Amino acid sequence: KYTTIWMDSLRGGKTELVNTNKLIRFYKGATGLKTGTTSKAGCCVSASAERSGLHLIAVVLGADNSAGRFAAAKEMLNWGFANYETVTPTYDPALLTDVAVLRGAKQTVTPVADPVSALTLLKGKKDSITVHADLASQVQAPVEQNQVLGKLVFSIDGEPVCECALRAEEDVARLSFGLVMKRLLGRFAKRPYAA
Repeated sequence: KYTTIWMDSLRGGKTELVNTNKLIRFYKGATGLKTGTTSKAGCCVSASAERSGLHLIAVVLGADNSAGRFAAAKEMLNWGFANYETVTPTYDPALLTDVAVLRGAKQTVTPVADPVSALTLLKGKKDSITVHADLASQVQAPVEQNQVLGKLVFSIDGEPVCECALRAEEDVARLSFGLVMKRLLGRFAKRPYAA
């Protein structure tokens, strides 16, 4: 937060601080970060900025003068914002089909997806994202809540770009003898009596 401040004062206004990173004042979305100048390294800057959820950092080393480092950083940031965007992929909930639980107190368990990570993509690539579920068809009881059952895989042009885990929504205990008997008795009780 402090690197975004252009001017500040200390000691009850007796000392005034001015940020040496001029981009903070003049570049839209600038968030920092650090300037530096030495005789060997020249004029340097690590400039960060954020627009529409896209965070970029431009690093300039060895510029001849202070104006040159800011101009170069601004040019790199402009290029990044013009060509890239941050996207959070979406998926069809119908991909998350119930998984059969073998010898479980419940016959199925519902998978729930972890949050999907945001991606930094070339502009125009968002519509090329495809997704498929790599999900187990069945698991053995007992199943623990949050147990991994599979994953969602997001791809662009056939190349995976990110994935998120699919986890069991709840615990499913192993089927006990008492529960088996209860189910059997319940089935017999539902059958019509034949005289």
